[in-house]
Amino acid sequence: MGDHYEPEEIITKLNGISDEEYISLTMSANYFAVGLPFGARDLLNEAMERLVSGQRKWPKGLALRTCVFGIIRSISGHERKKAWNQAELVGIGENDNEVQVASRELDAEERLVAREQNKRSGVILEELKAIVSDNKNAKLVLDQMLDDDLKKREILQASDMSETEYLSAKKAIGRAVRRLTAKNGERNEP
Repeated sequence: MGDHYEPEEIITKLNGISDEEYISLTMSANYFAVGLPFGARDLLNEAMERLVSGQRKWPKGLALRTCVFGIIRSISGHERKKAWNQAELVGIGENDNEVQVASRELDAEERLVAREQNKRSGVILEELKAIVSDNKNAKLVLDQMLDDDLKKREILQASDMSETEYLSAKKAIGRAVRRLTAKNGERNEP
């Protein structure tokens, strides 16, 4: 067994991923997919495939979201380096005796896709915040989870919330996420 999860354990844990974790990973994939030759969904699926196939290891004790986020970031960085290494060299000066790298800017279609992905992520997040806005504790927990990336213990320490109130707020957020994903038909199993 060892210090890492086995493929069967990973599949079980991925099948049990919460809506909150899925939205968080989707938003991360949207962020890191900007300018890549493939979209956020493909980036997220590739990260999960690498995890299940054993190409990437998931250390026990590390949160699923943290592990997949790291894989997403790694894939994105690799793709950007690959694009940079394939950049076109252009001769300049007299007799082309100097060389510079031609910048690789996003074409119009890539810019449009990137803008739409960012806009959609922002809209989904704002809809989620609006749904929980009438629940003071749920709003606080959501804001601290998303904006400050705080964990349960840190949120409880930073607020006057009891553990029961915290759990109730998390359930309210979960219901809001399920309502939002059902409305948008977003939840495709990874």
